Amino acid sequence: MENQKQTDSGVPQEVTNSSLQRVEPPNWWIGFNDQFLQLMIHENKIGSANVSIDYPGIELKEVHRARSENYLFIDLEISERTKAGKFDIAFKFNDGSEKAHTYELKKRDNNAGDFVGFDSSDAIFLITPDRFSNGDPANDSFENLKQTGIDRNHDYKRHGGDIKGIINHIDYIHDLGYTAIWPCPLL
Repeated sequence: MENQKQTDSGVPQEVTNSSLQRVEPPNWWIGFNDQFLQLMIHENKIGSANVSIDYPGIELKEVHRARSENYLFIDLEISERTKAGKFDIAFKFNDGSEKAHTYELKKRDNNAGDFVGFDSSDAIFLITPDRFSNGDPANDSFENLKQTGIDRNHDYKRHGGDIKGIINHIDYIHDLGYTAIWPCPLL
């Protein structure tokens, strides 16, 4: 989407609001205890741009220029009063051209603060799915793979285990006392 912006000289200037190659994280949430956010911007020659943001409750604290002219890091402070919504991050280049990227701050779920992660009471079961259980024989062979079929007699051949096999035996894993699984690798 493109629009016109009047420059100091009164001459209309095109401002392009297009997707940049990459913005990480692609969005964020309001209501975190830590109110600082750093964005990584990847775009051709973005490192030479001046950055501005005009959104209530968002303060642009610092801009870090990387060694590569294609990266830029932006430090933001999000106040407790900031409302969820979308805002533009404006990039103005030395040649007078401008780009804008629309960024979104989302509202957190009310119960997000109640989330409990892993702790010392958890036992994580590391599963190699191919060696665990074959729950779907229909996915044992693919013509585009060097090896077709399964061969449980050889250590270095595919054995046929899959995600369906893990699902079929989730009660068994639970009965062993595991509280989480770590399947690696998944194909």
